[in-house]
Amino acid sequence: MTLYTNDQHTEQVMDRPEYPKKWLPLANALRDTLVKLRTYSDLAWTYVTPALTYDVTGIATGKYHIEGEELTTTDDKSYISYADYATGMIDLIEQHTHVRQRITLVGQSKQKIEKENI
Repeated sequence: MTLYTNDQHTEQVMDRPEYPKKWLPLANALRDTLVKLRTYSDLAWTYVTPALTYDVTGIATGKYHIEGEELTTTDDKSYISYADYATGMIDLIEQHTHVRQRITLVGQSKQKIEKENI
């Protein structure tokens, strides 16, 4: 929703013409929340965004990596299962890393997971 699609941070996924209009109120609220968080200098926060494809029924692999605020892969490779996203969130809390940053958790591509489980 709110990942940037360019290095200048002037365009977001939600700005694409094909982005569902019914999701815009949520996307705008999420963007505004991040803007507000960035105004606090005395608050330890980490804003965690899931990969573009956020699969609530995907399997837990325990494999994910951290990216920044930009969508750096093709849409079909920006994937994470709910289970791996939850694992990443817990790891971030326990490790107390990426404070005052916005990051993205990205898992293995769905295609790679499916190949490994054949």
